[in-house]
Amino acid sequence: MSSQGLHLPAAAPPAAPGKTSPTAHVAPAAEIFSGWIQIKTQSYVNMRPRHVRYAVLAVNPMTPASLLLYTFKFQPSSDELHAALVDPVAKTYSDLKFVPWEKRTRGFFLHALDKENRHCVLEIDVKTAELYEAWVNHLTSESSRTKVVSAALERLPKKKTEIWHKGASIHRGLENGTGENNCFLNVIIQSFWHLVSLRRLLLDVTIKENDETQLAANVLRTLKETMMSYEDPSSGSLHPKSLRQWLSILYKTDKTFEEGSMADAEETLLTILHLMHQQSDLTELTEAERDTLKKTRIVASKSLDGYEEKPLAVFDPKSIPHIVFSHQIYDRSTCQKCHESSPWELCSNLVFSIYTTTALSMKKPNMAALLKGLPEAMSEDLGTCHVEACNGKLHTERVIHRFPPVFAMSLLWSSNNPPKEDIQALLGMVSDTLNLADAFVAEGEAAKLARVLGGIKAQYRFRGFVCYYGRHYFAFFYSTAHQLWLLFDDNKVTDIGNWTQVVDHCVRGRYQPVLLFYEVPDARKDSSISLFKNETVKKLPDKTDEAAAHATGKSMLLAALSLGKENVEPLGSTREATAEAVVHLKSDGSLAQFVQGSKLWQNITAVNEAIAMPPRTNFMTKPCQANEYDVEFPMDAVVLGLYLEKVEDDLCVTAFPRTPSGETLEAEASGRIALFDTLVMANGHPLGHYTVDRALKMIQGQTRPLRIRFKKSQRVQQLVDMGLTTEQALKGLHAARGNIERAAEYCFSN
Repeated sequence: MSSQGLHLPAAAPPAAPGKTSPTAHVAPAAEIFSGWIQIKTQSYVNMRPRHVRYAVLAVNPMTPASLLLYTFKFQPSSDELHAALVDPVAKTYSDLKFVPWEKRTRGFFLHALDKENRHCVLEIDVKTAELYEAWVNHLTSESSRTKVVSAALERLPKKKTEIWHKGASIHRGLENGTGENNCFLNVIIQSFWHLVSLRRLLLDVTIKENDETQLAANVLRTLKETMMSYEDPSSGSLHPKSLRQWLSILYKTDKTFEEGSMADAEETLLTILHLMHQQSDLTELTEAERDTLKKTRIVASKSLDGYEEKPLAVFDPKSIPHIVFSHQIYDRSTCQKCHESSPWELCSNLVFSIYTTTALSMKKPNMAALLKGLPEAMSEDLGTCHVEACNGKLHTERVIHRFPPVFAMSLLWSSNNPPKEDIQALLGMVSDTLNLADAFVAEGEAAKLARVLGGIKAQYRFRGFVCYYGRHYFAFFYSTAHQLWLLFDDNKVTDIGNWTQVVDHCVRGRYQPVLLFYEVPDARKDSSISLFKNETVKKLPDKTDEAAAHATGKSMLLAALSLGKENVEPLGSTREATAEAVVHLKSDGSLAQFVQGSKLWQNITAVNEAIAMPPRTNFMTKPCQANEYDVEFPMDAVVLGLYLEKVEDDLCVTAFPRTPSGETLEAEASGRIALFDTLVMANGHPLGHYTVDRALKMIQGQTRPLRIRFKKSQRVQQLVDMGLTTEQALKGLHAARGNIERAAEYCFSN
């Protein structure tokens, strides 16, 4: 796009003489130049994506020397641009400093402050030499700002929209006029927006033209437009009227969504999902999204022999509902006496239903335990075996074939006015995390994913839920940006607070949860904040039998070798725990001269602060788990003072380097870090899954001070529990390259 000249919205009329406005207005920023650019925030690990954005260069009339840079996904209208320029919260980058990019003929760097006033470096490319010259001229010359500043001082800002937003997180209300009864549709739109994996596909999908299915295409197109309007804070109030009208026309035969009538939220969710599935030929994902789905194995799903698949259950890789929601849960009944089994039948595919009467009678501590116990609860009503001469009791078996990005659950109530105690008991079972590999027996693709990276693909976070009371629907969703729960009641967005306050709010108002949403966190965008901070009940470690604690010799060796390393709990510790929550290492002085002298000196010299990765404080400040401890390295640290190696799947400390004169470094001298301890994270960023070189680069790329979390060695402890000394255990582990079984054989044979 060609560059634009001065673009100034019309000045506001002057105030009447003798009258003073009761509200103090701040003069808006004024645009001096705009055009399309390619922009990326520079980082040390260089993993952030590059985006094409419509960028507006503006100047604040109160501080003409300081430029502002606004970025938009789409080119804004005059009104949208004015709304952004008068809203100080909409500011994206300030304190701009232009730096040439020698390796790019049409690129440059901008050193700036981001929205949170943190230093950052922007890598910017433009398509043409003319546009490049224009950007450089406006960024480095002050001659074009004078007239713009004087004109901007006469302008008054418009009234800003009341929207919850912070960074990339936007939360908006939806209109519901008197008699419209749109609340059931509003909560589904809120659900679609707050489920990241679904929102991303709806924003990027292309709706094709088709005369035969024009009504269905209009519904899908309107849904996408609603998502795009939600994403744009300057688009004004959101109204589901168009979507409601097209649904009413499409389903006019059964009058399900007739304008002004009330409908069921779960039925609305399933109707829209089934419509999207039936019209999969009308939808087309971008090539980038298809590649992402393939890499993350989200679209992987194969039919297995012996499982009866209904037409809607056959996985369609082009179907957005199947990509996001399909879990393919199957049931069969088996006789516990003769073991005769019925054929596998599809139990659930998109939304898993639970009867609250059954759930409340089970009294389970969390959601995983509830889901795992449901088949047994169902078995009580199955009766006896149908095989002649066999009266064995029937038992329900349940398996899951796919771990979808979103696991949705419907709660079916027997009453529209349950007692408060039932609501509180049910919400008490809702946990912030859910492992579907623990809740169901995994088969097929799900079984494969359950074994990848410790089952990370089966780990879900609680995103939010929909409630019902008195012919009205509400929605609660957690904002990771604001770190609190928000209540969405049509056009009102209310700050509720933490999870305890949410439960209290629901119990007092008798809000029945009817839809629950769990989602696999996106590691690229999701900070995976624990939703119930300091409220999760920690299970105490099992007591060790006294006889087992003193057992040694060959019997202990055989017992230990029969268990996986993840199942062996430490029976004791050879190191006393320190009273300090964090071990602070002293400075080792200037050791840069030794970094290249030995391979044991692993370099962690910090990168420039402007491109360093900020800490993930929500993880860094979490209390240490059992056998974990934190070590804070000094500001001037250039070496770890440890030697790291990849041992099986762990990043382990295998040696302590020393100075040429034999002096110990602080990491060893502290007495806290021991050989074969593993690295968990640095400044909240996980490290364990990286190679050594990659982990060291991640450590170098962190801001200082540097805090690394370690976990005490399970390998050493298991060998010590077999009757070996710590020295013998370490010698065996070094000889066996960290393998516990071979280390034990080495020690006992020598």
